[in-house]
Amino acid sequence: MKREGRIVTTYTGGTEFRAFFRTRDEHENQRETIIMYYDVTAPVRPGTLVIVGYGVFLALNRETTENDVYYKSTLIKCNGVFNENTGIVHNVPFYAGNLKSSISVGNNVITMLNGNIELITEENSLSKQIDICQAFNEFGRTFEVTNKYTMDGITHIVCEVRADQKTDFVYTIKIDGLLNSSVPVNSVIQLEATPYINNNPTTGATLDWKSSDNYIATVDGTGKISGISEGEVQIIVTWVEKDISETISITVVNADVPVIPESTYTCTITGNTNLKNGYRRTYTVTFTDKDGNITPLYNFLKEMPYETL
Repeated sequence: MKREGRIVTTYTGGTEFRAFFRTRDEHENQRETIIMYYDVTAPVRPGTLVIVGYGVFLALNRETTENDVYYKSTLIKCNGVFNENTGIVHNVPFYAGNLKSSISVGNNVITMLNGNIELITEENSLSKQIDICQAFNEFGRTFEVTNKYTMDGITHIVCEVRADQKTDFVYTIKIDGLLNSSVPVNSVIQLEATPYINNNPTTGATLDWKSSDNYIATVDGTGKISGISEGEVQIIVTWVEKDISETISITVVNADVPVIPESTYTCTITGNTNLKNGYRRTYTVTFTDKDGNITPLYNFLKEMPYETL
């Protein structure tokens, strides 16, 4: 298994593990199935969504063997994605295996009629948000959830065809993790990007990070930026499926110049407040950050005398 296997990833959580396959066909086919063999410690159970190649597959079972080394599962390729029409639940891959009840064939013309389809997907935090009466668009039609149950780790969702509905989604991305627009050379800062649909945070989005100038700062696939040399650079994150991007600008500065967090420090002035004409007074100015630490950049202000007029 270690020699012949390949690294695959769970859809929920992104956990990697090694597996190998008796057969594999990654061409588009709504009823594509594969047999996967994997270590007994791998995070796979009936209902687990697994990314194999460019497809998402659903584990239908987990068969034990006459050894304590590996399990095997039959996986079926998902042929749809549940995107609830108000954006509350989004990016839930599923397999719909009962499309015949929703179509009628006559005179060589296939027509979609009112009927049921049954979706199967992983039982996880997202699929648990799917509720009765929620509507979604897929296969060129609008469906409404009429029943839902979970059996052996697999969530089953029964849906009926409804009148066509047009969805009105607003997609945005918010970048967090940058406390200041200035980043020292040789420093590393982890950014986080959260995709939103109609102001509701969502998961399952593919995010692509890029730097406008890798000679100034680089960014990896997780949003971790590294300051390389002084200058200004833009960090861009793109929501691949929706083709929208968000950009932030940063300035990479000399590592010897302290970076002061914006609007996160306070100033305290101490000294004799009894002023008299012709007398000198000495005041001490202390700048501290939000954690109460003295900011070194302002040490030169301490003990500075000010002459009154």
